[in-house]
Amino acid sequence: AVVEAFPGFDLSTILDRVGEKAYTVFMAVPTIYVKLIRALEEAAPEDRARWTDGFAAMRLMVSGSAALPAATHEKWTGLTGQ
Repeated sequence: AVVEAFPGFDLSTILDRVGEKAYTVFMAVPTIYVKLIRALEEAAPEDRARWTDGFAAMRLMVSGSAALPAATHEKWTGLTGQ
């Protein structure tokens, strides 16, 4: 197993790694999920497809430190199937 811990949130790094299907488990706070949703919604179709495929391939996604708002969860599920 490998853990990638970052000193701060870097959207492009995370999405690159997701697109490479580098992760099987993803943990983030609700604010990160909101930023990821925005990036997916604004992405070019080919980038969005690569990233959503990467998220869909994960076996577990966790929202920590606070509950993920229902509306955010619904958007996330609609975009990623997770």
